[in-house]
Amino acid sequence: MFLPTRCPLCATIGPAPCVHCRDRLVRASPVPDADGCASTRACYRYDDAARSMMLAFKYRNRRDIVGFCAAALAGGAPPVDLVTWAPSTASRVRDRGFDQAEVLARAVARVLRTPAVSTLRRVGNGHQTGLGAVQRRVGPVFAARPRRVAGRRVLLIDDIVTTGSTFAQAARALGSSGAIEVHARAVCATPAKGSVGG
Repeated sequence: MFLPTRCPLCATIGPAPCVHCRDRLVRASPVPDADGCASTRACYRYDDAARSMMLAFKYRNRRDIVGFCAAALAGGAPPVDLVTWAPSTASRVRDRGFDQAEVLARAVARVLRTPAVSTLRRVGNGHQTGLGAVQRRVGPVFAARPRRVAGRRVLLIDDIVTTGSTFAQAARALGSSGAIEVHARAVCATPAKGSVGG
C-alpha cells in the first residue's frame, strides 16, 4: 500500500503510464461500428506498448492505470443514461479476482457522473482469448436485464475490441431488452491484418 506507483511499461516511479510511455501509445484507427451499436470506438492501437499496459492490468491487477484508461474512454462519449460492461466469464473472474471490463466501466461512470449498472450476464462459459478470428466472430452470448435498460441510452465498455463480436452480441441483448441506443467503447483495438502504423 505504501509502495510508489510505477509505470507498467518502463517501471519508472510516477504516473501509470508515465508521460514518456503515454507518447508510445498510438491512437487506434477507426473501428467499424459493431452490429447494433450506434457508434464503436477504441482509444489505442493494441501494439506492444498498449499490450504491456493491458496485460499488467488484466493479469497483474495493475489498477493504477484505470484512471488513465477511464479518462480516455470517457473523452468524446455521447450523452448516455448509464454505463455498463461486457462481462467476463465466471472462470476468468475467479482466476483474476475481478472483471476488468467492470472495473473500467465503473471508473468511466465516475468520470461521466453517470450510473454504472450491471445489465448483462453471459450465457455459457465460452471465452474469446486464444480463439481465431472466425471463432471470435461468433462471439459470446449475453442476456440483458430489461428493467435496467429499457428506454435508456447505454455506454458499453470493454478492454479490447478485435472483431467486434462481443460488442455486437452485447448490443443485441441490450437492444432486445429495450435499450434505445448503444455506444461501444474499448481501451484498445487490435489492428487489422496487414495494417501498418496508426
